[in-house]
Amino acid sequence: MATLATRKLSEQFEEFLKTVTNKSGEYVYRSSISQLAGSGGKSLVVEYEDLLRYDDELAKRLLEEPDKTLESFRTAAFETLRSESPSYADHVARLLAVRIKGIPDRVPLRKVDTSHIDKMIAVSGMVVRSSELRPLMTEAAFVCEKGDLTYQKQDDMLMKKPLMCETCDSRNLELDRKRSKFIDYQILRVQELPEELPAGQLPQFFDVNAEGDIVNSARPGDRVVLTGVMRAVPDYSTGQLKMRLFRSQIDCNHIEVIGKEPEQVQITRDDEALIRSVASRPDAYQKLIASIAPAITGHEPEREAILLLLAGGVATHLPDGTKLRGDINVLFVGDPGCLVADERVVLGNGAIVKIGQVGNEHLQPLNVQVLTGEGGGRRAMATKFHMYRSPRIVEILTESGKSIKGTPNHPLLRVRNENGRLVRSWYRLDRFKVGDRVAVVTGFPCTIREFVRTNFVAVERHKFGPKFNARLPDRMTPQLAAFCGYVLGDGWISNDSQRFGFVVAEPELDIMPMLLSVVKEVFGLEPNISRRLIKGRKVPLHYVHMSNKDIAANLSFLRQKRVPDMVLRSGNSVVSSFLTWLYEADGSVFAKGRGSRAISLKAKDIELLRDVQVLLLRFGIHSRIVGNALLIRRGEDMSRFAKHIGFASAKKKAILKSLNADAQNFGRVHRQRSERIVSISRHGPADVYDIEVPDGHRFIANGIISHNTAKSEMLKFAAQVAPRGLFASGRGSTAAGLSAAVIREKNVFMLEAGVVVLADQGIACLHPETAVIIGDRIVKISELEEGVKFERTFSGDGEVEIGLLRGSVQSLDLNRLSLTRTAATLIRRKRYRGILRVVKFKTGHTMRLTPDHLLLDGNTLQWKAVGSLENGDYVAAPLRLPQVSEKQWIWDIASDDIRVELSENERNDLQVLARKQASNSIIDSLRSRSRFTFGEVKRIVRSLGAEEEWRRRCLKFGTARLRTACISPEMAYLAGFVFGDGSAKMKKNGQVWISVSQSQSHAAYRE
Repeated sequence: MATLATRKLSEQFEEFLKTVTNKSGEYVYRSSISQLAGSGGKSLVVEYEDLLRYDDELAKRLLEEPDKTLESFRTAAFETLRSESPSYADHVARLLAVRIKGIPDRVPLRKVDTSHIDKMIAVSGMVVRSSELRPLMTEAAFVCEKGDLTYQKQDDMLMKKPLMCETCDSRNLELDRKRSKFIDYQILRVQELPEELPAGQLPQFFDVNAEGDIVNSARPGDRVVLTGVMRAVPDYSTGQLKMRLFRSQIDCNHIEVIGKEPEQVQITRDDEALIRSVASRPDAYQKLIASIAPAITGHEPEREAILLLLAGGVATHLPDGTKLRGDINVLFVGDPGCLVADERVVLGNGAIVKIGQVGNEHLQPLNVQVLTGEGGGRRAMATKFHMYRSPRIVEILTESGKSIKGTPNHPLLRVRNENGRLVRSWYRLDRFKVGDRVAVVTGFPCTIREFVRTNFVAVERHKFGPKFNARLPDRMTPQLAAFCGYVLGDGWISNDSQRFGFVVAEPELDIMPMLLSVVKEVFGLEPNISRRLIKGRKVPLHYVHMSNKDIAANLSFLRQKRVPDMVLRSGNSVVSSFLTWLYEADGSVFAKGRGSRAISLKAKDIELLRDVQVLLLRFGIHSRIVGNALLIRRGEDMSRFAKHIGFASAKKKAILKSLNADAQNFGRVHRQRSERIVSISRHGPADVYDIEVPDGHRFIANGIISHNTAKSEMLKFAAQVAPRGLFASGRGSTAAGLSAAVIREKNVFMLEAGVVVLADQGIACLHPETAVIIGDRIVKISELEEGVKFERTFSGDGEVEIGLLRGSVQSLDLNRLSLTRTAATLIRRKRYRGILRVVKFKTGHTMRLTPDHLLLDGNTLQWKAVGSLENGDYVAAPLRLPQVSEKQWIWDIASDDIRVELSENERNDLQVLARKQASNSIIDSLRSRSRFTFGEVKRIVRSLGAEEEWRRRCLKFGTARLRTACISPEMAYLAGFVFGDGSAKMKKNGQVWISVSQSQSHAAYRE
């Protein structure tokens, strides 16, 4: 086959259309083209995979150069059609299109960026808005005074007019609409699917231009796969300069609606017989509820809601004329139950991983096996990772010290006794009570054999600095694990990551040769040893010091006083060695008779004890946290410890051997598969995480059996039974039909209602004289209206005006009872006729409010309408406002009316930027003038994208140039005098007169 470099594209495509066959040997596209005349079709749909099999270079070029390639493809289709039906080909020559379907690699809407400009891509999403069908001019006919026609091809949204008539050179041309050529045109807005929406983020959307016979092929609510070319188009705004900022859109080539409409479902006779059989049962309704998403545990109200959504109802007309609609809308709100990042999950091979490390982003696909805790080492695949931001946290603590922290709605497996029979059921964290029992595991297997990579790297050095002359181990071996275990207990890593070492007490000096041997074998170092007797202690200590910044820097994780992640992910031989030396450093063993026999590990950080508690389950060892110690007291568990872990020093080995001999005679205790809850506590916000395990719906977390999230599964099932369903995901939502959306159309804000229209039945408003804090300024609300362009719209039964506001306010975080800065985006005003309540506080502050405005009750911290307040009631108010650490730039607060004189250098700087953007109007203005209003300067600088740099410049206001660009203490000092006992007046020539009167008390103070 000839290459693209030697043959015309159109010839390549024409050969493709004429030669490609299906499995039956039929010519696929030749047949489709021949049928266009009979069906009146104007487009040929081509499967991308057919083109890819025919010539992968040609298929790749179609994606990289779609404009040129599609035009050649259209030419090839036209030539092929003309050979089949010449008359019809001439009839549809202008409208004929080739549409590409089935591009395999779909780009998520959130990932579409500048790398895709002018490239053909496939995206999936939901249509949330569609415009009316309108004619788009493709070729304009202009007529001169003599009646001669000149045609101008139109390929942009701005109409192009020829300079002169092609026949008589006349410049007086008028548009002839009747002879101009048009094509159907529609704008769609496509938004990312709810199940793909990251937590805490708004959905991304794209405007899509549809032309020709694909208009009206998708409606709002449809899930679609679009093939098209991503464009960056200039953002023209009336009355403004041409901006550098472009907006993105997709020129659509093909639309495929995915999923069936409800009315298209076909019911067979067998289906009908089965439906009637189910309907005749007395428990039919409950069985139908249970059939919704049967693989998911719990969520009975949600299942019933989906069932009712699927079934719908019958429209009813009441005698008073009220109409009750039959179709039902259901709104699902809420995040799934999740755990905090530090909870330890057991993978299928026995590795222990903190749940926050399982994935990196919300809804990230996973292919990770986990142990389900169902016995026999049963494993299941985790398929998706979830992460959410800052909900409230509930922590339960069991009798053995196991802890689990999660969202209030996270389920654990509750175990209870009913009539002598153990019953297990999933229960939310916030519904557990002290004394309830939760299911735990008594152990789990580990199949890891390979040593985990350490990924240690040497510290970067100067070219002529000292060379690294030691060893950095590349694997977490039993020897390295032993060293880490001992240093974690009785060692240190200096804060500057230059030195490290450990200490050995003289009674256990027999372990010193073993430790020194490990140091030499693993790191290749010869340490320094010193003996010291600390005042007040009877036992001398031997200090081992090593100085090597490469090794110390790579071992800095030991400063956290937690079991290293590398150990948690290692096999049993490594874990056993680590625990042996950790217990040697900070552990002890007692064999003093009944009630005083135990193996103990002490630590200041209880999370270290919980790390070890989970690790011990690898060997089937039950342990209990008491205070700052982890205790092993059961005889069988002591024997397992002696067999699999043990101690290193001769002294502790001997005691353990004696204890192990006695343990053989201890009474046997059944393996404990549930534990009693001893405390429940609530904590503040934290980031939380979860995984989906479709087969099993459970995993092990901190030794406790935890339920997985079923959120995506619920969404998937709901999407199957209700193709028009719209869902909330995380803290984002689908704007199509979920909530009311304000859109601007025909210069008026209009309410686009959806599933739930949250109308304001009572407008909660502030009086215009009310002072509020915007940013770091105290301003009256009426002053915020200055410079804001308001648009009329309707809300409830009245007319309101809405304007865009850029700023921030201090708001109260009820969870933390602290002030936080929150964005303020809209200002709304309306005419109000009614009673205003004047609320006066003990401090002297007053507020004028509408009766339904809400304030925070100071006793209950619940929102309360002003109209229900009485004398003596308390409302919440901040004792102090956060200190402002940012500089207050004069650029941001100076009046736009002040005169500014730009120097020659300042004008030259702006002209350089203007030339880069080809902004002739700014260049001409800067050449002819040196004096501007401050508002004019800011508009010029902002249009050139240089506001950040100019904000820091000291400009010349009037006749004097400022010495500082921000408010200084001296300026604030002077302003305080003027504000207190002075005045400031601006004269017509722009000069400002400031006067300060001296009070008698001030004069007396000076004397």
